[in-house]
Amino acid sequence: VLHVAWLPPDSQGGYRTRVVEETRLLVELGHRVDLASFMPEWAVEDELAVRTLQSDLQRQTGATVHVFPTSHFFDLTLTAAAEREILQPLVCLAQDRHVRIIHGQACYAARWAQQVAERVSGLKLVFDCHGISPEEELLTGSHEARAAAVEEFERGLLSSAHLVVLVSQRMSRHFEAKYNLKVANQLLLPCCVDSAKFRHDADTRRRARSALHLGEDQTVIG
Repeated sequence: VLHVAWLPPDSQGGYRTRVVEETRLLVELGHRVDLASFMPEWAVEDELAVRTLQSDLQRQTGATVHVFPTSHFFDLTLTAAAEREILQPLVCLAQDRHVRIIHGQACYAARWAQQVAERVSGLKLVFDCHGISPEEELLTGSHEARAAAVEEFERGLLSSAHLVVLVSQRMSRHFEAKYNLKVANQLLLPCCVDSAKFRHDADTRRRARSALHLGEDQTVIG
């Protein structure tokens, strides 16, 4: 498996946790995983931070981690620079490591993974969809033209990926209504947390719910 993600040295939060936990689980299940960690070009000037990120990711996941600097990860069009900095390294990695599955984390990473899958024969594509990207672009102040372009990326990924990882049934219904398509092969993965910090067995959960006077069917948000 080749896992593609955007992970600058200072990356924190849910995105990184999801990358780490999914990669770790695949490794624990016996799969060989290569993690392609893209980051902005300026970040590589801090060699210690980059080496620390690489060693931390390898320790946390058990995967082989490859670091790629680029200023073009969020480009909307395929430029010569993006070809050189993103696609060529991924294609070479997929071929050299005999990758069978390429896994893109969120829309932009999955979009590059999709183009790699089109160039490497027999490569299966996984689109790990964290949210509704076009709407998020607008919410964070992006231009309408960017949101429209991301919408086309999203539509294409949903219809062409061999597996789509979604966070909820509601998200699945949203895509079906918006694009008038049925996401055929989908896997629901509601969230990821750091397993080193959140290891609670069923008895622990029951005791905590009982202490809080909560039934098993009530949702708890922390």
